[in-house]
Amino acid sequence: MKFYFPNAIQDDVNYYENLRNLKLAEIDHAIDPSEANDQRIKALELYFINQMKPVAFRIQNGTNIIIDNEKKFEKICASLNEAGMHNARELSMYDFRIRMEYFEDKAASLKKTNNDAD
Repeated sequence: MKFYFPNAIQDDVNYYENLRNLKLAEIDHAIDPSEANDQRIKALELYFINQMKPVAFRIQNGTNIIIDNEKKFEKICASLNEAGMHNARELSMYDFRIRMEYFEDKAASLKKTNNDAD
């Protein structure tokens, strides 16, 4: 989720303060539906809308970056599955990367062995 909506995860220190202010403004607006209260709500809603803007992944050279990355990830998971690791999608990022480095080192070693044999 954070990949598609990086600002949606509440890393912003003002997030909870603005959420509190929005709820208070909505209560104030329910009690007194004035223009000032309406403007406060609109300003705070705009903050939350901006938090939810997805990253714009543009199509470059006929390729959509999201689709391309997801295909690459699926291909890697399929390769790991063929190698006997059936839980590749469930690994933490660190564990996934370590396993990938292992297979990259193994492939480089095999390539070097094959080149030395020639």
